[in-house]
Amino acid sequence: MILESIQFSNIYTITDLQSKLDSGYFDEFLTEFSIYIMTEKGLVKINQDKTINYNVSVDLSNYVKNTDIATRDKLGIIKVGNGLDINNGYIYTVLATNAKIDDKSDKSLVITPSNLNYAVKSALSGKINIDDMTKEEQLKARNVIGAISESALDDYIHNGIEIPTNSDLNTYQNEGLYYGLADSTITNKPEDLDSAFGLQVIRVASTMKYQLYYVGGSTKIYIRIFNGTDWSNWETLIFNSNLTNYVKNTDYVTSTKFGIMKVGNGLVSANGVVNVTSATSQMIDNKTNGNYPITPACLNYAVRSVYPEIKTTIDTIKVNTIYDLGEQTNLSITLPTTGKLGDWLQFDFLSGPTKTTLEINAESGILGFDLIPESNYIYTMYLDWGMIGKNTDDSINYGWRFNYSEYPLNS
Repeated sequence: MILESIQFSNIYTITDLQSKLDSGYFDEFLTEFSIYIMTEKGLVKINQDKTINYNVSVDLSNYVKNTDIATRDKLGIIKVGNGLDINNGYIYTVLATNAKIDDKSDKSLVITPSNLNYAVKSALSGKINIDDMTKEEQLKARNVIGAISESALDDYIHNGIEIPTNSDLNTYQNEGLYYGLADSTITNKPEDLDSAFGLQVIRVASTMKYQLYYVGGSTKIYIRIFNGTDWSNWETLIFNSNLTNYVKNTDYVTSTKFGIMKVGNGLVSANGVVNVTSATSQMIDNKTNGNYPITPACLNYAVRSVYPEIKTTIDTIKVNTIYDLGEQTNLSITLPTTGKLGDWLQFDFLSGPTKTTLEINAESGILGFDLIPESNYIYTMYLDWGMIGKNTDDSINYGWRFNYSEYPLNS
């Protein structure tokens, strides 16, 4: 008899088969019947006397369920189909025709590389099947085999792919058009926008991509770039129509071609440089106009116009200040403990009929202080921070330096 289950994984070489035969491996079977075994030389028969017959043909009709699509062939190889040839031991089947593919009911025919394109097109051609696919799947199918109708492709191009709520825009890196509904929860979108929006993803290099975010109901557009690792911050595209949102005082701004702003009264921008109207001397003196800048042309006047601060009482001593103190009988001044080169102080006071008792306290000492006020004199004391000596380690010692002028009251 023939073994009811011949598995290719148990195919023997002739050498292995002879070895097992000699070892008595098949003896218990050979006492009752002959054995058919598949080898690298085809089907062989082991007779009960342990002789081997090669190139055996066997009637397989009892072992094939559907004899309409199976015949026997030499070497015992089953071939499925209508008279197809066997080549190198491969099993061939009947190729499905286009009509059979469209019918989608026959289970005995096969699809091979030669009819794969038609089969895929057939599977995607029905309206029900297209509706079951996402728009991304439809686009991919069209790119590969041209299976999607023009109307379906137009729908994708015009409407884009919906971005569902709770999505993260950082993950949208495939080129294409997308849209989001109003009040949907979307992370990594520009600002806290709740309106509907459109999103366009553009690739400009292997890893570099741009996202453009179109705010629904407005002309506002945001843009950012992906460098292959991270997304940049969102930036706003500015057009002539919305310049007023970015310029505080529109009286001084107009737009020119190429989007270059010109500031002032009809000044022309050259090479991308923004020209401005300089502040006048009167504006500098008034110190109230916040629209006109100080340029090198008026810098000297501006510096000369900056007068020192004047105080009439002593509270906390502030450098670079004039203290106009009037008549004083007791005057005590505590100087700042530190300073820097260029710092100065001026104290003006009147020593009246009762001469002023003057006390100046300085942590670092005062170089040149020798003033004892007299009655009926006006005094101007001037102090500046600078070198006052040399330390034992030859380093320079800095502190307040003192000078004064006196003027008789009657003069």
